[in-house]
Amino acid sequence: MACSKSYDLYHGLGLFVIIISPVFAHVPPDVEATNPGRKMILDDRISLEEFMRAVHFLGSRMKGNMVIPPRQTTEMASDKLMLSGLLFFGFHGALAEERKQGQKFLVDIEAWIDLKPPGKSDNMSDSVDDAKIYGVAKEVLEGPPHYLVESVVAITVLTNHPQISVIRVKVAKPHVAIHGQLDYLGIEIVRHRSDLPV
Repeated sequence: MACSKSYDLYHGLGLFVIIISPVFAHVPPDVEATNPGRKMILDDRISLEEFMRAVHFLGSRMKGNMVIPPRQTTEMASDKLMLSGLLFFGFHGALAEERKQGQKFLVDIEAWIDLKPPGKSDNMSDSVDDAKIYGVAKEVLEGPPHYLVESVVAITVLTNHPQISVIRVKVAKPHVAIHGQLDYLGIEIVRHRSDLPV
């Protein structure tokens, strides 16, 4: 029953957005002329796209699925490479025990890239070899200890492959010293090319 209510509320919010969407795109002239304060409020509101992302996030939380799409930017391609379920053993983490004993890490990577050029040429040199992305993850996860291993993976991939505009890296630890039932603890980050140090 709870799942059904969450589903109904999620889609109800989507219908609400469709109904009010014209308001985000247009400030009525009479409002602009007669109530400048109201105009300021309208102008300062978030875009419809940002609002849709918030609705998607809310619906995902209600369904127990924490899927947060990265922000859309002009540098972000619509295509992406996906590597899912990578498994490594490493010595990363903030705790001394983690860095001494080591543990398993589950890694998922999504890399946004424009695949139209290789699609036209059918030439892999116009794309990015996903095996090289795997190689970066393997080298970092099985290499020297890091506190923020997911950030190292993201920055290294972006640095090595200028064709990639945005990357999402999720690192999960299925075996952690917590007394309780859980699938894993983890972190997921999104890094844009503009986030790279100059």
